[in-house]
Amino acid sequence: MRNRKVIILNGMQRGGTNVVWNLLQSHPDIVSPIYETGQIIYPKWLGRSRAGKLARALLRTGVRTGLPPLLSRVDRLLHEYKMRNLDHPDNRYKAQGVLYTPAELESTTVVTKSVGDDVRLTPALAAYFPDARCISVVRNGFAVCEGWIRRGIPPERAAGAYVDTMNEILRLDMEIDAHLVVKFEQCIEDPLGQLVRMCDFAGIDPDRVDRIRIKAKAVLGDDGSHDAAFGVEGRKIWIDPDEANRYLDPQVTRRQADRLPADVRERVAAVAGDVMRRLGYTVE
Repeated sequence: MRNRKVIILNGMQRGGTNVVWNLLQSHPDIVSPIYETGQIIYPKWLGRSRAGKLARALLRTGVRTGLPPLLSRVDRLLHEYKMRNLDHPDNRYKAQGVLYTPAELESTTVVTKSVGDDVRLTPALAAYFPDARCISVVRNGFAVCEGWIRRGIPPERAAGAYVDTMNEILRLDMEIDAHLVVKFEQCIEDPLGQLVRMCDFAGIDPDRVDRIRIKAKAVLGDDGSHDAAFGVEGRKIWIDPDEANRYLDPQVTRRQADRLPADVRERVAAVAGDVMRRLGYTVE
């Protein structure tokens, strides 16, 4: 086995997982395999044909049911992609301006990100890796669904996808001992505090972090614009934790939720209201 300790990060598309993923990688002992879990497990050459979709479904089922050859393949691929960080323009740095050596990278813990349907792979992965730690990101459902609806997804479908993923996360929280739920909103408001909490949970010394890493992404402005708030979109920068609010907008969830018209908000709440309340979010 190439990876004994693995952090499995779960969440939903448009749910803030990228922020948390990069936050975790602020620690020099934590790296990503560059791509999401599904992008690693399912070969690109499968394509989007009917046969390709069937092959992906079979691979997903095989991993979920714990087939040893497939889990061994996941282990090998996570390690292979982890080591590719030596050539990655951003991930090759363990701290601002400080490169990993191959030996240092070899000894790191990999954090793989699973979103949507791939969250269902977590129980099998957690059982396979001896020292696995699972962290799940939740976010206000109105804000998540706004991101989907803005891209043309009907409100009921967006809310249904939210319910499916959040219910899976709640199930993980009941069934997996080494499981931590974090709120996206808290990670934006207090990134260093939440990073310390996650490192403590994962058994990794948080004192080795002095700056945090974030990725430049397009964010929604008050005027409806959707542009990168800093840096070059897609690239990663290191910042002083005390300056986090200059880069991470603590009002982004409220801003997105407020963009939903009242009738659309009601349609989302009719589907997702119960699970939002279970997660501690206000619906009314």
